[in-house]
Order: sequence, then structure tokens, then C-alpha cells
Amino acid sequence: MLPDALKQQLSSLLSTATKLERDYQAILNAAGPAAPPAPPAAWLLPLGRLHVQWEADLTAFRSALLGAGVSQKSQDMILPGIEGMAQQIGRLKARLQAS
Repeated sequence: MLPDALKQQLSSLLSTATKLERDYQAILNAAGPAAPPAPPAAWLLPLGRLHVQWEADLTAFRSALLGAGVSQKSQDMILPGIEGMAQQIGRLKARLQAS
């Protein structure tokens, strides 16, 4: 069982991760033959800032989870899912930077 503060942090992490995935994918989907060679900085700068903040929030959540005495079973259920999201977001960002 997670303490309420961690539930709120987790909810925020999941919400922001969803936004990052959706926005990175939307930019990648918009990059077709008629698209400009690189996405406008107006799209990428706020998204990049959000990504950096999300990574900091993820690090803080991991520390809080470990420090809160949450059972190993709960950690084993939560952390792999979040790590998978982080990897997917990283792959999308890398694809965008490579395009």
C-alpha cells in the first residue's frame, strides 16, 4: 500500500509521462515528406523542459518510495512500469533528435 503522498506523486508522474509520449509521437507523426526538415523550436523547447522536470520528479519518486518503507512487492509492481515508460519516452526523444 502506498502512502497518499506517493500516490499523488505517482499519479502526476503517469500523467506527465502520458503527455510526453503523446507529444513526442505527435511531432514524429507530423514529420512527413511535406514537413519542414526539423520540428520548430517552439515545439521542442517546452517539451524538453517538461522531460527534464519529469526525469527529476521520477528520481525524487524513486527515492521517496525507497525511503517510505514501501514493501518490496509494491516496489516490484510499480518501478518496472515506470522504468518502461521512461525507456519509451527516451526512445521517442532519440527518434525525434535523429530526424
